[in-house]
Amino acid sequence: MEELNKKTYITDHSFLSFTTFSRFLTCEAAAAAHYRPEPTAALLMSSYVDAYFSNELKEFKENNPNIFTKTGTLKVDFLQAEEIIKRIESDPVMMYYMSGEKQVIMTGVIFGRKFKIKMDSYKKGAFIVDLKVMKDFQPVWTSRGKENFVEAYLYHIELALFQEIVRQRTGERLPCYICGITKEKPSDVGIWQIPQAQLDVAMKIVENNIERIGDILDGKVRPHRCERCEYCRLTKKARVLNYYFAGLTGDQLREEGIESDDPLLKKEEK
Repeated sequence: MEELNKKTYITDHSFLSFTTFSRFLTCEAAAAAHYRPEPTAALLMSSYVDAYFSNELKEFKENNPNIFTKTGTLKVDFLQAEEIIKRIESDPVMMYYMSGEKQVIMTGVIFGRKFKIKMDSYKKGAFIVDLKVMKDFQPVWTSRGKENFVEAYLYHIELALFQEIVRQRTGERLPCYICGITKEKPSDVGIWQIPQAQLDVAMKIVENNIERIGDILDGKVRPHRCERCEYCRLTKKARVLNYYFAGLTGDQLREEGIESDDPLLKKEEK
């Protein structure tokens, strides 16, 4: 298995990552089209905190000049990021779990597909930690109902992928933790271990979906549209349908025999 560095981790698309995998679970068409929405201020603030703890803050600032005002000072959203950083640094337990090696890149093969991972805090023989800067820690409504934020945002899948590749590379199956802090004022903090049973469930989700995702990537099947995400709204073409179908998801429309055309993805020849 070839090794990746900080640069090739971003540019080498022959590997699946958690981000790519989770996008396929959300909307196959958007993932297949490599659609990337413009980062929001909230996302950039989270990335600012990540960059600080990975010792990449200088590069982050250079690549994101829009975080500064005309006078050269940080905009309000990023002043809060500085407060979040100080809050983490003031908590010895948070700092312990963030004390591992930062942004560790590893690669492996999971269910026949190459995967790449980048861990926020990895301490060999001890733990794997993923840092999350979030709005809050409250349950989240999803299409599956009301869920714990870990499952709602598929973080258990992310850490399951981390754990499996570390196991492949080192022989160690390490405990996995979410190190979380909120954007509330004052920030809430928490460290949550993902039970091994839940990590095993997450790997079953990967196993159950990897064949179809691989077939889409290999051009064997056309990806489905969700008809709810930003990409689907952006590329949707108006057509006349019975009002009964208004607001249905892509899956619901397909159940009714209505297939969505995607202007950016070629249809199979009949």
